[in-house]
Amino acid sequence: MSVLAMKSLQAIRRFISNAWLAAAPLVVLFGLVVGVPILVGIAHWIVARVSDPETADNLLMDVGMTAAAMVLLLTPAGLAIYAIVRLAKWLIGKKEP
Repeated sequence: MSVLAMKSLQAIRRFISNAWLAAAPLVVLFGLVVGVPILVGIAHWIVARVSDPETADNLLMDVGMTAAAMVLLLTPAGLAIYAIVRLAKWLIGKKEP
């Protein structure tokens, strides 16, 4: 393999190994914005079919309140863990020659 090809492969490998950590918050945000409403909508529809619509609305409100509480409680912890991992990765990267 030529030197240019080796350097290109190393650059691609380095980008992939670093990008997954930088992209993690975007993946979580995408899941929250797109995935959760779809799952809640499906659950609401199923409960409305099995039970009455009032029960489905109560379920929807309970899920919304629980999700809001979890976001308020877990966001600072998640950001702290993310910052620690990034700091550790940065410190390890500085030791390499």
